Amino acid sequence: MTRQTDRLLLRPLVLADCARVREYAGDPRVARWTRIPHPYPGGAAAKWIAASWAMWERRTGVVFAICHRDHPFELVGTIGLYDLHASEMELGFWLAEAEWGQGLMTEAVAEIVPFGFDTFGRLNLVFATCMSANSASARVMQKAGFQELGCSNARQRRFELFR
Repeated sequence: MTRQTDRLLLRPLVLADCARVREYAGDPRVARWTRIPHPYPGGAAAKWIAASWAMWERRTGVVFAICHRDHPFELVGTIGLYDLHASEMELGFWLAEAEWGQGLMTEAVAEIVPFGFDTFGRLNLVFATCMSANSASARVMQKAGFQELGCSNARQRRFELFR
């Protein structure tokens, strides 16, 4: 299930990733733009990683650790497709602040969305939301070919990509 791009290795999460998940997901600058709770609860990383394995086993979603190809064991973020309902999945991602602005998430999204369409046979639509003020995530979606539908509420923008 490992995927590679020019600069990245996308691999399954492992329990050894817990410390980095806690560090980066617990960063208030990262949590600000996500649904990640802040402060990040103790033990949450291991539970989330185990839940990602169970989701993959049920074929209702997939989560990848994002790593630089030359440092395959050093997680710098995550990307996933969640909750296959009928023919839709939600794309979610976060990246350590030190990695922002380098085009890494755009590269990861361009790899995982086609993987999702190929892997989850019923999947016809991938959608994502971002905070209205999060222009960086909005640009990632636009570069990946997602269409913006506007604001799903006053605080969030919604994007969709059909097969």
